[in-house]
Amino acid sequence: MKKFKFIKFIFLGLFILFVVWFLIKFGYPSYHSAKGTEFLKKGEIEKAEISFKKSADLGSSVGMYKLAQLYEYTQNIVLAKKYYKLAAENGEGRSYCGLARIYKQEGNIKEYETAEQMNRFLNKGCIQE
Repeated sequence: MKKFKFIKFIFLGLFILFVVWFLIKFGYPSYHSAKGTEFLKKGEIEKAEISFKKSADLGSSVGMYKLAQLYEYTQNIVLAKKYYKLAAENGEGRSYCGLARIYKQEGNIKEYETAEQMNRFLNKGCIQE
């Protein structure tokens, strides 16, 4: 009887470990955002993009913001604006700095001023990262 309880305990423990691993690997946005940052530090842009996209798809405003930064860095301005806007709509105030920077480069003064005002209100000015 003790052997059965021990085996039951082991299976329960393994099941819990599997569930935790699964949630971290496939359903935890911060995990993907952190992995994206690691890939970026190694210069693995494509892998970073995939990780940030997973994080963004799971609803992480930080993932959206980091994906927008990556797209801005790689000069994909259309997608950068899209993800900066999504991140801002989901509460990531730092996104207004990126939007303001892009609008200024495009010469879109009205949008630039709006984004810059929001950025100053939320963040007290742009902090270059």
